[in-house]
Parts: sequence; C-alpha cells; structure tokens
Amino acid sequence: MYSDVIFISNFEQSKATVEDKHPKIIFAGSGMMEGGSILHYMNQHIENEKNTLLFVGFQGERTRGRAILEGSTEFKFFGEYRQVNCQIRSISSLSAHADQGEMLDWLKNFKKAPTKIFLNHGEPHQTDALRAKIEFKFNWATEIPKLNQQYTLS
Repeated sequence: MYSDVIFISNFEQSKATVEDKHPKIIFAGSGMMEGGSILHYMNQHIENEKNTLLFVGFQGERTRGRAILEGSTEFKFFGEYRQVNCQIRSISSLSAHADQGEMLDWLKNFKKAPTKIFLNHGEPHQTDALRAKIEFKFNWATEIPKLNQQYTLS
C-alpha cells in the first residue's frame, strides 16, 4: 500500500495536490468541512461534476458537510461562492464516535464517580438527552458548558 499512497506532510505538498487536476483519491479529515485542508480541495474541485465528495462520518447540524449532504448547491470558500456540481455520496457506518449506549456502558465501569462530567461535543438535543440519562442512571453531576464559559478544576 505504501508504494501507492502519498502522505502529505507539509503545506507545499498539500498545495501541489490541490492544484493537480489529475484523477486521485484524497482523504482529508476536517471536522464536517468547517476548516482544514478539505476547504482547499473543495475550493478547487467542488464545481467539477467528474469529482465525488464521499462523506464517511457524521455531519453535525449547521455545518457545511451536513448542508451539502442535505442538498445545498452553493458554498462560500475563501470569500467566493462555488457551485456544488460534484457527485455527493455517503457511507454512514464508519463513524469514529461512540453512540449514547456505548458512552453509558463505558461510564458504568468507573470505580469512582467523577466529581462532574462535561459534555462538550454533539448536537444540542442529543447532548442534553445524554446529560439527562447520566444524571438519571448514575446520579452524577453533568453539565453542558456554554461557549466561553470557564471552569476551575482541582
């Protein structure tokens, strides 16, 4: 495999790959298309109907990734609007995150209750549902931090 795969390790390589118009497969993890190298690739290639954008992970609400999956046809990248003409596909079985049941199973193995649990990732209604279940099942203090809220940990 290593003879057929090129690992991009610096900005110059990434830029050259973005600008190269030859057929290729690019794996770019970038938090639901909200930042990172995927924006550079999409800025150059999202308008070409010969290209395919394959999502292999969950796309959260109000993210570019979710909007594209739901059919949005135009996006702003780096100050300019681009048409989504590429093929859009999705594989939903490759998420790297534990689901609610897996999180609860993990928590039940704690030998000592945590002082407080902070839930800081997920869609608001799902995060709140997990908070409620943790408090009900374990009677543990659980909080969903607000943006810019600060805590002192001891």
